[in-house]
Amino acid sequence: MTIEAWLAGRKGYHALGPQAGRVVDALVRAPQFATYSSAREVAERAGVNVSTVVRTAQQLGFEGWTDLRQELRAHYLDSVASGEPGPSPATDAAGRALRQDAANITALTTEENLRAIRATAEAIGPRAAPWSSVPAAEPAPPTSSATSAPSWATTSSSPSAPPPPRPSRSPGCGRATA
Repeated sequence: MTIEAWLAGRKGYHALGPQAGRVVDALVRAPQFATYSSAREVAERAGVNVSTVVRTAQQLGFEGWTDLRQELRAHYLDSVASGEPGPSPATDAAGRALRQDAANITALTTEENLRAIRATAEAIGPRAAPWSSVPAAEPAPPTSSATSAPSWATTSSSPSAPPPPRPSRSPGCGRATA
């Protein structure tokens, strides 16, 4: 049974007001968060007062937030262990796209695809395939700096040449002059 169905079956669920509905929505959307959160943290997530969280728990037939949280935790852990789906999926475009991405990744995680990915990575080189037993190639011998250094890395002045003149400040104007 999903968390949403469990809460919907509780006495007093259908009489909840809009603020209490926000609390229930927060519990359904993120049961993993709510099962270890304080009433204050749930209130912040739902955008309501702490007292609203406690009253919502009481309206659902619990003595308070702590009792609801314990039951919620038990139902959440049971649903995770049984492989039941989590909160009801979002119906907006972002939710649909994320669900489709997850389905695509799951569909691609086959042994055949994993072998193909490993073979491609090993063909690229040992650094691309860290699991490969192919030893790394020996590094190339250093080349002379005159032929391999980029033009910006070379120095054109000799150590005995004087440094270029520094700008000085004109008295009174605060502007630098050369």
